[in-house]
Amino acid sequence: MIQTVPMIPPETAECWTGMCYFAKNVMKFFRELCHTLYDLLKFLTLVTIVGTGLRPVWQVEAN
Repeated sequence: MIQTVPMIPPETAECWTGMCYFAKNVMKFFRELCHTLYDLLKFLTLVTIVGTGLRPVWQVEAN
């Protein structure tokens, strides 16, 4: 018994191209989200340090 290999439809290439762009855009979105959350965390940390009257470690002068 000979098995036939089904032909790949011509739309498959377009589908793969679309999926690659989709994956690329999802990764770009998460990368930008991580950067934004990191910047927000740094800002909130700075506001907390300044608000409590403590100087950040990098501003402390050695005597």
